[in-house]
Amino acid sequence: MKKSIITLGLGLALVLGIASCNKDNSNNTKINDDYKLKVVCPAGAPIVGIAEAIGNYKDNVDTENVGVAANTLAGFFQAGKSDIIVAPINAGVKLYNANKSTYKLASVLTWGNTYFASQKTTFELNDINDSDITLFGEDSITARQALYVLEQKGITPKSIEYKVDGAETNKELNKDATKIVMTAEPALSATRLTKEVKSYSISDLYKEITNLDMPQAAVFVSPDTIKNHKELLDLFLTEIDNTDELYKTDATKVAKDAIALGLQAPETALANSIANCKVSYKKASTVKTEINKLVELFTSDFAKVPADEIYY
Repeated sequence: MKKSIITLGLGLALVLGIASCNKDNSNNTKINDDYKLKVVCPAGAPIVGIAEAIGNYKDNVDTENVGVAANTLAGFFQAGKSDIIVAPINAGVKLYNANKSTYKLASVLTWGNTYFASQKTTFELNDINDSDITLFGEDSITARQALYVLEQKGITPKSIEYKVDGAETNKELNKDATKIVMTAEPALSATRLTKEVKSYSISDLYKEITNLDMPQAAVFVSPDTIKNHKELLDLFLTEIDNTDELYKTDATKVAKDAIALGLQAPETALANSIANCKVSYKKASTVKTEINKLVELFTSDFAKVPADEIYY
């Protein structure tokens, strides 16, 4: 499979990395494992996160399936040939609950990069009440999260139009100054290079309502990899955690590395979007409260609360 050309507007942002074999990693730890981890990651915002670490340790990661279409992820879970799959948390958990995947949930990496936005200079959240709004991902957890926060805020749109993804809603935001849409980073920041836009973070609204952060994208790992390449895998996950700080200290470097990996975006816009992509590595077993709350609110997207056995 050829590496996909990466487009803007999908909702996820993640950080991946790995220590070189027979070579010091960032913690000066040496390992003797020349295995190359096969990483699957969807196109769009997740590339922002994985680019830095992959750039540092590119000899140790097979990136053939970095940049795949989101609708292909289920096939990778069911094939069971990949070592690590970055995916929406509900996608991996639901397949596991249905006995269609054996991948363990290692970490939550992103916490919501979707926004209500408009070019209207006086745009307030309450303006959505009795107004037309454009969302993306009909019948997806992303759209349901948007509708949930509006409902909890006592806001009822007059009508809802759906687009396939955030790239399409962002086109609407660009071309029509009267539109109210749900869009995502880093596309939103690209629009802000040429347009004045007001926006409201859906994950921030979710936290106001639940007092909890909103898990979005996660890292799932193969049980075979845990068995056969545990040391290498654990160093990989540690590198993810270690890369978090760079988002705060050098967003421009992160943007450059993402573009070098294939993400097509203006460097300035991409750097501006980093903080709003809400990347923060959390070991999944330490954020069960946040995960279980999401399952409680959006049960159909998970089937049931994940059993302890899913956690790595």
